Amino acid sequence: MNVRQRFHAYLNGQSVDRVPRIESKFAPDTIDLWREQGHVGDSPPEELFCLDRHESVPVQMRKFDPPDDPRTIWQRIPEWYDAEDSRRFPDDWDAWCLAVAQREHLISFEPWHEGMFQIFGVRNAASIVPVLLFLIDEPKRAQSVLDQYTDYLERMIDKVCGRIIVDYAILYEPVASNQGPVISPQMARRYLLPCYRRVCERLEKYGVKHRFVWSSGRIHKLIPLWLDGGLNGLFVDQACAAGIDYRQVRKEYGPQLALMGGLDNATLLKNEDGIRRELESKIPQILDSGRYIPGLDDTVRAYIPFERFCRYREILLQLTEG
Repeated sequence: MNVRQRFHAYLNGQSVDRVPRIESKFAPDTIDLWREQGHVGDSPPEELFCLDRHESVPVQMRKFDPPDDPRTIWQRIPEWYDAEDSRRFPDDWDAWCLAVAQREHLISFEPWHEGMFQIFGVRNAASIVPVLLFLIDEPKRAQSVLDQYTDYLERMIDKVCGRIIVDYAILYEPVASNQGPVISPQMARRYLLPCYRRVCERLEKYGVKHRFVWSSGRIHKLIPLWLDGGLNGLFVDQACAAGIDYRQVRKEYGPQLALMGGLDNATLLKNEDGIRRELESKIPQILDSGRYIPGLDDTVRAYIPFERFCRYREILLQLTEG
């Protein structure tokens, strides 16, 4: 099986020769440091660790040069999110589409590339207060902003998925701290559920059946919203630091919610026994129910020693492939 065949078969509950091998990301300074130390050459670290190759659709979904004051955004959302802006696509877009048409590696598309608060213009602590007041005091106008943003996403999905076959989608929604969601689940549902459904229905139209939400913080109470919105996969950044245990998530929601990551990044700063305990306590239990792609719950950071990462991957492969 090639990488794409294996990925789709596994998430569709079919038999595969092995579990997909995917890590979140390698930070650029991590790669630079490992190269300086002589551990990796010019090839990407994914090749060194025999990880499944994947790349993202090279389009710019976010606002260009957003202002510090979020209130200047709400008046003219279509100008900030213009699907006809040629800057959103690389100069070699046509050539890239042709080049990946016969690929064997994975391609992800991140249409919802800004979370709810970033859409409204939150950039720092000072800008969150006017957005919160806007959500409370002007709900119809706030919903109109999200509706117009979703219009833009639907047009961008048509432009991208009309040209290439996407293997999976990621919707970014950083809307929680390590204590809980920044807004109530009820408010999140009110504003976001219609938008999620529209985006997921448009992706479904093009056969994009695997739709992951990327989030961070203590997000337990938001999972029902995401499932109702049409999302069926989850990656929680720094999950363990926020008290998110994938074993409990799987117990509550079963394999209908695919899981990616979930292994405590901090254990790689411990000794080998600590790494092994973390992996042995989680991987077999979750893996048995299927639709789980184990990996670290964070980007591979420069403070992680190369040797520890190597040993972590060796133990992971022992547990997943025997």
